[in-house]
Amino acid sequence: MKYIAIRDAVSRKRRAYLENAYNIGYTTEYGTLWTARFSLPLGDKKRKHCRYFNLVELFDGDEYVGLFRIMPMADTHGGESFATYECEHVQATLMDDVLLGWHEIGNIGVFTREVLAYILAQQTTQRWVLGDCDFDHQYLYGWEDENLLAALFSVPKPFAGEYRWEFDTTAFPWTLHLRRAPDEVAADLRYRKNMIGITKSVDPSQLCTRLYAYGYGEGVNALNITSLNGGLPYIDSPNMAEYGLVARIWKDGRYQDAQSLYDAARAMLARLERPLVSYEVSGVHAGRFAKCVPGDMVRVVDPEEGTDVFSRIVSISKSDVTGAAKTVTVKIANESRSIASSVADLADRQRVESVYSQGAVSLFSDSFYDNCSPQRPARMRFYIPENAVHVNQVLLAVEAASFRGYTQATQGGGASNSTSSSGGGSNQTSSSGGGSNQTSGSGGGSNPTSSSGGGSTPTSSSGGNSNPTTPSGGGSVAQSYAGQYTSGSIRYSSGGSYATNYVRTSTNTDNHTHQVSIEPHFHIVDVAPHTHTVSVPAHTHTVSVPAHTHTVSVPSHDHSIVIQNHIHTVNVPAHTHGFNIPDHTHAVTYGIYEGTSASTLTLRVNGKTVDTYGGSIESVNIVPYMGSGSAGKIPRGWHTIEIVPNVLTRVECNLSVQLFANSRGGSQN
Repeated sequence: MKYIAIRDAVSRKRRAYLENAYNIGYTTEYGTLWTARFSLPLGDKKRKHCRYFNLVELFDGDEYVGLFRIMPMADTHGGESFATYECEHVQATLMDDVLLGWHEIGNIGVFTREVLAYILAQQTTQRWVLGDCDFDHQYLYGWEDENLLAALFSVPKPFAGEYRWEFDTTAFPWTLHLRRAPDEVAADLRYRKNMIGITKSVDPSQLCTRLYAYGYGEGVNALNITSLNGGLPYIDSPNMAEYGLVARIWKDGRYQDAQSLYDAARAMLARLERPLVSYEVSGVHAGRFAKCVPGDMVRVVDPEEGTDVFSRIVSISKSDVTGAAKTVTVKIANESRSIASSVADLADRQRVESVYSQGAVSLFSDSFYDNCSPQRPARMRFYIPENAVHVNQVLLAVEAASFRGYTQATQGGGASNSTSSSGGGSNQTSSSGGGSNQTSGSGGGSNPTSSSGGGSTPTSSSGGNSNPTTPSGGGSVAQSYAGQYTSGSIRYSSGGSYATNYVRTSTNTDNHTHQVSIEPHFHIVDVAPHTHTVSVPAHTHTVSVPAHTHTVSVPSHDHSIVIQNHIHTVNVPAHTHGFNIPDHTHAVTYGIYEGTSASTLTLRVNGKTVDTYGGSIESVNIVPYMGSGSAGKIPRGWHTIEIVPNVLTRVECNLSVQLFANSRGGSQN
């Protein structure tokens, strides 16, 4: 029999063998921390080497059990004075290092070995190295402020197959293996042969035939398996026909990837779909059974009870390797793991509080107002932060208003400029074919002119005088008061009797008359050449115009115009136009001036057209139009909204964002 050996915690050098140690016992468990214990008399001089954290090499007879470190110590005084030492396997040294902050690794292209190596690489002092790894899954893992052992034990939790951790602590650095649990039967336990007693327990309290699985997040933001399970948030067991519907909700905040959560849920349901049947067997630790370790498959046979089952060893406990070396208690169960062995429970048993930042629903809104046109859309950018776990909705509301301006003039400095020059030329205008065109006809008519009231108007006056007439050449003139005459002479018609005529002679005698009876005759008067003198006294002429009107009569008629075929030619010589603008300013007139308002608005998100609406957009959820990344989620970072109106307008927009964010990143300022 080999004695307990004590090694230094830092140098790992052997300090002493404890020949007086007694009550030496240990418990090796499947998938959790192994423990050991021993006692020493208070007077043992080698107690000085049994300091906390010093290492203990434990043997069962000559078989090496493992390497432990001293943790709690208790001294007992009384009839028997002794010291008791509780120990834990050196795998607990991985709890001395932590994954500070948020750590994420895995997913497609990253295999189980790389995940385990990443965790072990976080040791401040490298005590452990990775040995064998029989699995090559590609799950996504995430931890925050977690110790390395809890993170390490969480890696195989989603595996559907059985596994076990194995340790080699005979050489430093120590080696850690993750291997498949063997399905071959390692030993038989038979009543009255190597089995002293057996206790069977059936526990249906954890039975589950329908499992709802949720991961990271809260409420509607909790990760679920609907995307991988036909839209259903649960998975059903084929044992539902036997046991009926028994639903359970399983939530583990470590899972942030739907595939990892789905695989873990299937593995969990496989362990819970039938009642947990366990056996506590007291046996003789000998033969093949002495070589068994937790995770091995054994056969338990009890003919008297009709028991013949194949189950895995969950734990092996030996209370005293010295006093009762051959007696061992073995726990065997149809499921080596139960829902009670979740990582959170494991962390509790290892005295470490797990901290998971679950996050919270966040709401924020933003508004923007801008003028825009069909050529210059209104544009808004908004940001989705990296720590947003889910984007629940992004609601956009837009209202079109009248275009708005604020000034009417700007200033100018004046200048002298020439317009572009012209080379001149002769250009022909459009030709006309001529023609005859008739104006509108008139029906004629009689229209009075403006009336006049008449009146008497004297002509210009004359002073009068005596003027000789034009001389006459003389001749014979016939003169009579009746009859015919000719120039130069007068010849009376055929005879007749005439009334008495009184004739004043030209002689200057007393006035008297002569009655002359003249028979028809002719007088021949010879007129010698002479002149006549006419004396015109001073006088005036008066014209009297009575009141009257003038009437113009226009007969019915029309007018005709004849235009001959012709062309017009314009000749423009080469020239330039110049103008001078003196220095000047334009006064700015301030105010608010409104213009047109759009009747249709087109919405674009990240450059892609969503739809065209009327003069307003009412609470449209644009999440489906924001795109998706490699994981099928909305890309984190900047996104762009554009509003395109049909005319120059002003738009008033409001953006309301609901997302689920965690508390990673930043600082507490």
